[in-house]
Amino acid sequence: MIIVAIVMLLGVVTFALQNAQMVDIVFLAWSFRLNLALVVVGSLSLGVITGFVWQWISSMAVRNSLKEMQKRLDSEQNKVTTLERTVQELTGRSQGEGVQMSGGSDA
Repeated sequence: MIIVAIVMLLGVVTFALQNAQMVDIVFLAWSFRLNLALVVVGSLSLGVITGFVWQWISSMAVRNSLKEMQKRLDSEQNKVTTLERTVQELTGRSQGEGVQMSGGSDA
């Protein structure tokens, strides 16, 4: 990981040294004179940050949906457990009374 960071840093430094000329930037009522490399790297950084924020906001909906699905799954598992207990209680009572419940398969 450190090697990748070093290679990327060398790339940025090389880019900055080769694009050191000043450029005029005009945005709405503001006007700036900045280094071209600073403008490009700043724009790239702003784009990356915007992308991360957008992805994070989008993933919030997925996380909320996942939480809701987990709650529903837990609820359904509780229902299944309750039904299994009820079946066991009824099966135990029926067998105690001499009546057997069929499992649905003939062996």
